Amino acid sequence: MDFEGVERFWGVLNNFFNNKDYEFDIETIAVDFSASDVEQVCKAVYLVDAYLQSNSFNDPICAHYNPRSGKNIIHPGGTRQVILDLFHSGKVKTYYFNTGGFKFNFLRHMQKVDIDQVFLDPEQGIGLVPDHGTLIPHLLRHPGVAALPASMIGVHNQYKATLADPKFKVYSNILFEDIVMPWTTFKPDQASVILKINRRPDDPFEWKKIKLKAILLILRGVDYKDSDLHLYHKG
Repeated sequence: MDFEGVERFWGVLNNFFNNKDYEFDIETIAVDFSASDVEQVCKAVYLVDAYLQSNSFNDPICAHYNPRSGKNIIHPGGTRQVILDLFHSGKVKTYYFNTGGFKFNFLRHMQKVDIDQVFLDPEQGIGLVPDHGTLIPHLLRHPGVAALPASMIGVHNQYKATLADPKFKVYSNILFEDIVMPWTTFKPDQASVILKINRRPDDPFEWKKIKLKAILLILRGVDYKDSDLHLYHKG
């Protein structure tokens, strides 16, 4: 499975901070592909929390074979695959569509979906998207879709208030990104958040992923520890 989206989202996050979108007065959100930087960031921050609660997502993840790129990709789920790329290791449970009837060895280990059961489930819905000369099924869970706008608004208002607090400061053992400089302190005793980065990879992309992970955790206000970093909130 190929995860995509980290590079794109890194650009979104930079625009979000450079334009001070965290100050935006948010009232309504349209959950769609053409969402603004504000909506994409608050969705990602919400999904960090949703993922960390169970190391998974409640809503189904869909994947299909893209014959143009020759890759198996996640879609829909552009933001969720960014979270998976940053936080997840191991297998990913997904609905899979082998576009064009292409055969892969891993299909032997997958279970066929009972399509009638899916259609009869009142919580599930299926959308069909024309692409690759066929119709790509997108499975959605209605309660999750319905709850998403309010959840996104909630997390936006939470980090909006946090970043507006003049006392909010972040201390890191490695100065890791210009976009968080307004909240950076070099004195740990003055910090609201302590960030210890355990490694700085030579690979620029891997370093970007660690920075992105740290920034999303800071925005969400949750403590977290793994082999890359240890972040915790004081008080």
